[in-house]
Amino acid sequence: MEHIAPAYSSDASEASASRAVVANSILDDPRFQTLVHRRRTFSWSLTALMLTVYFTFILTLAFSPDLLGRPITEGLPATWGIPVGFGMFVVTFLLVAVYVFRANTAYDSAISEIKHGFEKASGTDCLGQSTVAQITGLTPSTTDEQLCVRVGIRHKF
Repeated sequence: MEHIAPAYSSDASEASASRAVVANSILDDPRFQTLVHRRRTFSWSLTALMLTVYFTFILTLAFSPDLLGRPITEGLPATWGIPVGFGMFVVTFLLVAVYVFRANTAYDSAISEIKHGFEKASGTDCLGQSTVAQITGLTPSTTDEQLCVRVGIRHKF
């Protein structure tokens, strides 16, 4: 089977070459980079803790099944493996709650402070008059043809 590369018109390739790539200046902000580092460290710490709990449970089942297979009360079929297994669910929910709490308090407020400095861009319009562009909400329009598109800042943590 032969693969043929699609042919592109020269106008399209020249147009894409002439477009300038605009870097997101928030990504270069040292406060943002510090926040990303702190968040990444915290989330990897929680991940390591969860994996430790999980693999401790699995390895205990594999190498010492009698430990979790002991009955809670003699004569009843319930063993210690059942509450320990449910305890893993509890640990998982607690770790998620800790992360959500920290994200909603520490990270959201820090992101708000960083974004505040980038919310407005000022300059001149095509008529040479000074203008301010706001990215946080809608502004009044002189026509009925205003379009609102909300775009999030995408970054790699």
